[in-house]
Amino acid sequence: MKRPLKRRKYESESSDETEGEIHLDDEEEVSDENEAVCVGCEEPYLLTKKSVDWIQCIICNRWLHDDCTSFLNICEPCGRLTARKK
Repeated sequence: MKRPLKRRKYESESSDETEGEIHLDDEEEVSDENEAVCVGCEEPYLLTKKSVDWIQCIICNRWLHDDCTSFLNICEPCGRLTARKK
């Protein structure tokens, strides 16, 4: 499964905010995929038996199965922390 590119904001010297893409080497990308463990059920990516997509938490950037959280694009631990702050 090919994961989307990580997007990060960075500031240029002129202090204009620009959104850029960080391209990983194929070798780094494969290594990251092989080491990913679901935040929700702790199942390693390589051993995944579920047929659901993996998503990346927009707060902590950890990976999880789409159905291992009750929040949209946020893992369960980050979702609970965010809900408590409100």
